Amino acid sequence: MGNCIICKRKLNKVEQDIVNYIMTNKDSDYSTILMQDERIEVFCGLGPMRQALFQWLEFDEDAELLEVGGHFGELTGFLCSKCKAVVSVENNKKMAESIYHRWQHKENLDVYMDEKEILKTGRKFDYIIVGSGLAGLYA
Repeated sequence: MGNCIICKRKLNKVEQDIVNYIMTNKDSDYSTILMQDERIEVFCGLGPMRQALFQWLEFDEDAELLEVGGHFGELTGFLCSKCKAVVSVENNKKMAESIYHRWQHKENLDVYMDEKEILKTGRKFDYIIVGSGLAGLYA
């Protein structure tokens, strides 16, 4: 696993619960949690629904992908299975740590908290996906 550079915005109660679910879950199967916690935010944060948005897309398996606004990593694992390298950027420290923890077994993933750190690397990407987590990026 690569880098995890961290930092900012406070999480609300539901977001804190999602972080706790990710940090205490032993694998990436959240079906038991989803049956017990019926809040839509938890379903969106831990369920596979968002992957369907990109299921139809044929990614080049040698591609490098930048995910801006990684949120809780809802797409991150899926994207790692499709591309050679994935860089996920999430500006919230706890959410970035959650992505890192959730997908720590993915050797082709780097997680960053600050998009400026990626710019410093000079790295080029074949795909850039801007996720819903971007909403609080500059809050």
